[in-house]
Amino acid sequence: MPRQSIKPFLTYSQQLTKLTKDKKLLIPDSASAKNALTNISYYSLIGGYKQLFYNPMTRQYLPGTTFDDLLQLYYFDESLRALFFKYLCHIEQKMRSLISYHFSETYSHLEKDYLDAANYSNSKKTTPASDV
Repeated sequence: MPRQSIKPFLTYSQQLTKLTKDKKLLIPDSASAKNALTNISYYSLIGGYKQLFYNPMTRQYLPGTTFDDLLQLYYFDESLRALFFKYLCHIEQKMRSLISYHFSETYSHLEKDYLDAANYSNSKKTTPASDV
């Protein structure tokens, strides 16, 4: 027996129609909205950003809510993630540099210690194994 889908497939046009008729979302430019759904996806855009604009009791958007409201929130979040990631990469690079510097300072004169897995553990050991 074939399994019944919980939610049926909807074309982009059908998704927009559902949003306007059933969910009362205002979509002033349907071509632009369709393009956004094509590039972002319904689930990522609508499912991810509706909470601020959606009344779960009526299962409709708050009066005056537009598709662009959701889209602008998505783009803001995307910019914030990109900014956060940029600085996270700087922090990662700084940490790798400090770890590399400390390890080289401790073990650079003993080439075999680079291959000793014990020198990469979390233990409090601060001297090379061959110096003990």
